[in-house]
Amino acid sequence: MEITQNHITSIHNLLDQGLVKGLGEPKPGKMCVEAAICYALGLPHGDDPGCVAASLRKLKIGINDSAWSSNKARAEGMRRLAIAQLGSHVEVDR
Repeated sequence: MEITQNHITSIHNLLDQGLVKGLGEPKPGKMCVEAAICYALGLPHGDDPGCVAASLRKLKIGINDSAWSSNKARAEGMRRLAIAQLGSHVEVDR
């Protein structure tokens, strides 16, 4: 899947709603970071968008599920990594 600017914009909009600990449910503000990526890409609800390297995915799930002061803080703390990881399955998992 090619990641487009529309996908990036959608991810940013979802992160503006916050992220939860654990997988969550497929509703803005009620998902973990990887589920938000799946949602933005039009994939089924889950925590494996397929475009992310397995090692980064595991790292990000651990960070997402750490203690944060709020769901908004979790989303802001994860924002740059959420975008940077896109397409990493090609580069990292070679």
